[in-house]
Amino acid sequence: MKNNYFLYNLKGILRMLTPAIFLPKNRERFLANCQSRDDIDYIKSRVDYYCQLDTLLALNENEAKRLDFVRFTRKKTVYFFDTYEWTRYFPQDFKAHFEFGDVNFVCPKPSITKSRPIKAYYKSHCEQLVVGGGHNTQKQPPFSYSTLLNLEKVRHFTFINDPYAFENKQNKLFYRGGIYQPHRTRFFEKHFNSPLCDLGHTGSKKVHHLWQKPKINISKHLPYKFLLSLEGNDVASNLKWVMSSNSLAIMPNPKFETWFMEGTLIPNVHYAQIRDDYEDLEERLEYFIKHPHDAKEIIHNAHEYIKQFFDAKREAIISLLVLEKYFYYTGQIESLRI
Repeated sequence: MKNNYFLYNLKGILRMLTPAIFLPKNRERFLANCQSRDDIDYIKSRVDYYCQLDTLLALNENEAKRLDFVRFTRKKTVYFFDTYEWTRYFPQDFKAHFEFGDVNFVCPKPSITKSRPIKAYYKSHCEQLVVGGGHNTQKQPPFSYSTLLNLEKVRHFTFINDPYAFENKQNKLFYRGGIYQPHRTRFFEKHFNSPLCDLGHTGSKKVHHLWQKPKINISKHLPYKFLLSLEGNDVASNLKWVMSSNSLAIMPNPKFETWFMEGTLIPNVHYAQIRDDYEDLEERLEYFIKHPHDAKEIIHNAHEYIKQFFDAKREAIISLLVLEKYFYYTGQIESLRI
């Protein structure tokens, strides 16, 4: 059920060993007829969602990185493999700012990143967010400075086939994960001993000894009707596979988003919403135990939502067009294709 890290790394290495000289021409052939596709309006909406630049900007020449820099570094390997999968189709002297890792702030420079705050959350809580990875400033950067690509997808972009029907699962909320952030700690403090929950801290044994439980694979989560999805440093890494299961995703409204477009998820349509203070958790679980039809309707909607990411060719087109838009608004491409 989990992605194979060996095969993932092997594919990444083989891509980097492939000569890049002909790839820009391949990009043109790849995108040649995209404007005539029946789903071009949908594609454009996705491109504009991920890259919201709308003004020409000049990159800082001393800080922006050439695209071929990925060939000469070994830091954050998965990010470079996933970036290079698409940047290799562009001239390697093009430049960009890259912000890799768990990004829970809006980038201070036009940057390519895995995650960012959801726009509505950013606008209403910008004074509480860390800017630029740790440097507070009075002037908040524009939301459009954070351009999303599907990065670290070997960990985050995992979908599953669930062999269990919802009605045959246990009436409990199940969760295993590292409990380090204050909001996750608060959840465990409130609900670890609840008879409706089976929770466990699977991280460092130096903390939360009473909550410690062994790690288990995804298949062991599936016999439970309710699966908790709690954001960590940025997004909840389990949300994609949870929404592809036949269990009900239980979570507060998300504050951060990735290529999965968590900002477009609708509470109580795609997931079962709980309050940010977690006080209504047991009430919500009891409701869905008594109303399984409502739970199954949300699960159906979640399955419909994730289908949009299954068309590999379309995902490739969107990825390339996101980069084209980024390079256009940073003055490196003369015109936009769509």
